[in-house]
Amino acid sequence: MRFQFGPIFCVCLLSLCRFTGAEEPDLPNLLIGYNEHRTNLPGGRYANVITNRAMLVQADGMHRRRLAAELADVAGSWTQFAGWSPDGRMAVVGRGWESIENAAWEEEHKTFRFNPEGWLYDSYLVDVATGTAENVTAVDRVSFYNTGLFFWQNDSTKLGFTALIDGNSKPFRMDRDGRNKVDLTKDSNGFAYGFSSSPDGSRISYHENYQVYLADADGANRVHVQTGHPFVFAPSWSPDGKSLLFVSGEHYNCHPHIVRADGTGLRKLADRGGYRGVIEFLDVPDYHGGSSDVPVWSSDNQSVFYTAKVGANVELFQIMLDGQPEQLTHSAEGSQHYHPKPSPDGKWIVFGSKRNGVRNLFLMRLSDRKEHALTDLPTGHAAMHAYWQPQVVQAAEIPAWQSARELHPGIRLIQVSVSEPRRMQIHAVKIDLTTPNLALYTTPRAEQWVESKTETVRQTTRDFLRSSQATERQVMFAANADSFSPWPAPFSERSATNLSGLAISEGVVVSPPSGSPSLLITKSGEASIQATTDETPLINIQTAISGFALCLSDHVVQPSGKDLHPRTGLGLSADEKSLFVLAIDGRRYSRQGATTQELGEWLKKFGADDGINMDGGGSTTLAWWNPQAGDDARCELINAPVGSGVKFESEVADRQYVPTERANGNNFGVYYQQVP
Repeated sequence: MRFQFGPIFCVCLLSLCRFTGAEEPDLPNLLIGYNEHRTNLPGGRYANVITNRAMLVQADGMHRRRLAAELADVAGSWTQFAGWSPDGRMAVVGRGWESIENAAWEEEHKTFRFNPEGWLYDSYLVDVATGTAENVTAVDRVSFYNTGLFFWQNDSTKLGFTALIDGNSKPFRMDRDGRNKVDLTKDSNGFAYGFSSSPDGSRISYHENYQVYLADADGANRVHVQTGHPFVFAPSWSPDGKSLLFVSGEHYNCHPHIVRADGTGLRKLADRGGYRGVIEFLDVPDYHGGSSDVPVWSSDNQSVFYTAKVGANVELFQIMLDGQPEQLTHSAEGSQHYHPKPSPDGKWIVFGSKRNGVRNLFLMRLSDRKEHALTDLPTGHAAMHAYWQPQVVQAAEIPAWQSARELHPGIRLIQVSVSEPRRMQIHAVKIDLTTPNLALYTTPRAEQWVESKTETVRQTTRDFLRSSQATERQVMFAANADSFSPWPAPFSERSATNLSGLAISEGVVVSPPSGSPSLLITKSGEASIQATTDETPLINIQTAISGFALCLSDHVVQPSGKDLHPRTGLGLSADEKSLFVLAIDGRRYSRQGATTQELGEWLKKFGADDGINMDGGGSTTLAWWNPQAGDDARCELINAPVGSGVKFESEVADRQYVPTERANGNNFGVYYQQVP
């Protein structure tokens, strides 16, 4: 079951940097998935849990956004970030729903009541680039409550998850498409949880009735790990697969232990100093008692991170497998740290921290223990359960257009982040020119039009889009087009200007041709890209916009210089039935721009045969009309424009970035002709 849920971009989070001195942190160019929720709403557990939302943020604290927000589109539903695919392209997101009547019963009786009438929990795979969400636990459904989804290690064609059946929690294995679900403990009636596969995929571990078990991948040859303790919880494999880590002891008095992969050689690794191993995640009474806080392996197998009580605090520790524990944090009185997770390269750790009554996420550089605030939520809000992205999607890995997010009929969006050859964010829109009633429109002549002098009135792309809503041409997607001059500061101010190159609006020539390449749309809807001169016949042209030069010609990328700027590109497919519009962000530390040759390469990758380098720099803007948003938010930016002329090229400056638009001399948009 597949659904299209596009990413919802929020205003970037202004992180509080706690590094001292001139040195800037070399933060990983990775995403971190986590959860945000309210903590102090009246009404008990339910009122706050249903506010939980799966979130993404860059490791530098920028571009915080909700992921698959539309999954929580009905009353009583919420989303929960729960993990990543091995290649970092897919996120695991849980979607929960509970009826208000069942929640009221649970609150009254101070216990859970799981039943198919009052609960529904499924686990989704969400493509981070496109927003596509796939409910794999709903395929050939075995339960109304399905959690703990993960990719089977060393075999990405398989998934594992845990299903609640007849009151018992069962570990399952299934194919990547959700089919062929197999109960791995079908002969047991115990309550199994904490299910995972070994790094080579040949073994599994889980805890059942608070005892840890090992078994083959098919559930056979089950072995009970003997500890002599009544409470053994949360087993996890070491990255090399040679050991298993878990907590063991009494409930609320358990400590990190390890065994060999065969379950032998039990050894207590550390003591948590009276810490109950649970972080309260609400500021109202919670009958469940909080969120488990368990130890985790380091990336190199050589140590374990855990939390322990020190006085009134819960501090963060690291212990080498053959050494003494080392306290990593020495925090203000009353601080409580939780849920540590090391980065893939082992140089950083992300962890939660309750300070001054608020739960936020922090990064620590392990080499010098300097901290960097990842979130900065106010009182009554919490950030928890952080997960590092395994790796960044590489440039060549572009999702298929058929799975891309559909903004409107015939208009689809893909957004890709890459780290090589530099940090880049690419926004690509594909417009199916064969879509019924679809048409293009561009900025008309100024009222006091004078050729080559005052041809149009400058307007931001969103103002162009917004103002069309009161006309018969209600634009659904818009982008900047021709270059123009003059463009004096303030750059957002409306003023008369002259365009560079051919521009035609509704069959009327706004600016004459200059020899530059143009996108031409005839009155019958046929599209082409060609250089236009005074000799070019224009009588049958309905719409035309022009750029600087071709960056892609007959599927051949054109060479260019090495200047890096924000770029806007237009491209046509070989059959001239698909129009591609690209924006590449730039002039920022996190988004460093592109050459025109790279613009051509990206247009080619997305499907274009010919492409034009349009006006770029501070003019580069893509926007769309989002009918599902609130009245003031329907005119929504797609990219991150830098229209003010200010550059954000240092990491510190980039944290202050706020999108600004330039008033452009020409914009173009897509609308649907009204049929009588």
